Amino acid sequence: MSIAVYRPPKPGDENQISGCMWASANLPELTDGTAESVAEWLEICDPAELKTRILSGEKTLVATWNDIVIGFIAFKRVNHLSLLFVRKEFSGQGIGRQLFTQCTMIWMKSLSLPLKRQWAFTKKWVFSKMAIASSSMESGEYP
Repeated sequence: MSIAVYRPPKPGDENQISGCMWASANLPELTDGTAESVAEWLEICDPAELKTRILSGEKTLVATWNDIVIGFIAFKRVNHLSLLFVRKEFSGQGIGRQLFTQCTMIWMKSLSLPLKRQWAFTKKWVFSKMAIASSSMESGEYP
């Protein structure tokens, strides 16, 4: 059972979302260390950039706990997951999966039937790959 509350982000959440991204990330793992790569990360998690995403109509959702943003997801277009972050101290509790599931369910209500079929296939494929990767990592074999 999830401890988080899921809702669309609103203007004013951008600072907390940025903080969540920084608390979720390990900069050396996310960038290749070049100035360009670090600059791209700084732009992605800049509160002004996040506010633009919130206001743009992109499909976004936050997970909150005690009114603190602990997770964030953003999609561009139907099948382009652009951001998914969960604070490290909340990882392993299904919050990322729930963000993904709830965000896609919101979309499904607004999609035409052909797009619903395409998304159902994409979602099934993503979760099957996640299961394969998870079982492979547990056994020490990587796909």
